[in-house]
Amino acid sequence: MSTVIRPTTKGQFPKLRTGVYDVALGNMTQFRIAVIQRKHGVMVGIIGKGCYEFTMAPHWTYISEKLGIHMAFKGDAMNLADFIACQMGLEGRKPVGEYMAKLCSDEPHRSAPTKPKPVTFDQVSALRMVAGGEKTIDRVIHEGELCYWTGIGWVVERTATPEDELKYPAVVATATAKRK
Repeated sequence: MSTVIRPTTKGQFPKLRTGVYDVALGNMTQFRIAVIQRKHGVMVGIIGKGCYEFTMAPHWTYISEKLGIHMAFKGDAMNLADFIACQMGLEGRKPVGEYMAKLCSDEPHRSAPTKPKPVTFDQVSALRMVAGGEKTIDRVIHEGELCYWTGIGWVVERTATPEDELKYPAVVATATAKRK
């Protein structure tokens, strides 16, 4: 994870895509949270605590119970209630959490990084690459390894990292790419 997700001083969190994020919920607490956007709600899981699907804005006591946040951390549960409401698109709701300057960031929220669109074997074939493809694609991820184009063929550079997966396209079979 690269950037910690923080609320604004008004208790607003960015609406996130499905993924795993580091979220600051208190001045001294930060959780790794999995968010799964669903058609009628959001599923939220705190790594090491629990996971639950929310279909309406929850009360903080409900969150404490369902996601295993101890009552001693009432402030975190209240801030998590606001986080879940924002994930459900209820930004206009009055926040229930406590937002101190140390926790918050009023910088505009950036959208979460996304993976590049996959490419097919046909798009990165030696013939296509020599015919000009190398001007747009110089590295790909194939079977978990980062490969680079040498001018005459593909060479494995190293095992792909999560950062590489956000930067370089993955190679998929032609049939899979046509279905999407």
